Amino acid sequence: MTIRQIAWSIYGHFAWDRNRNTKMADKIFNIILTAIGTGNNNETVLDAGCGTGLYASRLSDKGVSVTGVDYAPAMIRIARKKCANEKVSYKLADLSKTLPYYNDYFNHAISISSLQAVPDPVFSLKELSRVVKKNGTIVLVHFGKPDTHKESIKKHVQKQLVNIKKPTFIGKLLFYLKSIFERSGFSTYWTTDDLKLIVEHSQLTIKRIKKIEKILIVEIKNVL
Repeated sequence: MTIRQIAWSIYGHFAWDRNRNTKMADKIFNIILTAIGTGNNNETVLDAGCGTGLYASRLSDKGVSVTGVDYAPAMIRIARKKCANEKVSYKLADLSKTLPYYNDYFNHAISISSLQAVPDPVFSLKELSRVVKKNGTIVLVHFGKPDTHKESIKKHVQKQLVNIKKPTFIGKLLFYLKSIFERSGFSTYWTTDDLKLIVEHSQLTIKRIKKIEKILIVEIKNVL
C-alpha cells in the first residue's frame, strides 16, 4: 500500500464517519438523488471514492444498484460492514488509474470530494466518462476551502470535535494530521471557474452547478 492509502485507511477507521455534517450530507444526497433519478430500478451508479459508503448505501436503500470504489482498504471494509442489501457492492480501485470496468458500464456516476485528492483530475474525470453510458449523469461534489483554515490548526480541530461524543486520543490526533495535510496541499480547493475548466478539458458538458455554502455540486451530462 502507498503512504496515502495507509493514511486514509487509518483516518477512515478511526475518524471518517465522525467528521460529518449530517444536515449537509442530507442536502447533498437529495441533490444527487434528483440528478440521477430513481424511476428505474435497473439503473446502475458508480460511487467513485465512496469512503465508508455513506452515499452508496443510501442510494441502494432507494432501489438503485450501486458500486462503490475507493483505494483505502479500511474505508472499503467499513463500507462493507454497513452493506445491508444486494443493491450495493464495494471494490478497491484507484481513481488515478484506469478503472476496472468496460466502456458504458454504468448509467451514472457520483464522486464526493474525491477528485480533489488525485494528481490528474482531468484523467480521472475522463475515466468516469468512459465507464458511464452516453447521456448519463456524472455528479461531482467539491468541498471548498474551509474558513477554519484561516485559524490555527488547534482552533480548527476544536471546532470539528464539538459535535463528537467522547473523541478518542487517536481520533483527535487524526483530525490534527488531516488538517495539516489539507493545508499542505493534500487536497486541492478549486473555484467554480477551475471546475469548469476541468470539465471542459475532459470534453464534457455541465448541466448545472449548485452551491451550498462552500460546497459546489456539478451535474455533468456525459456526451462522449
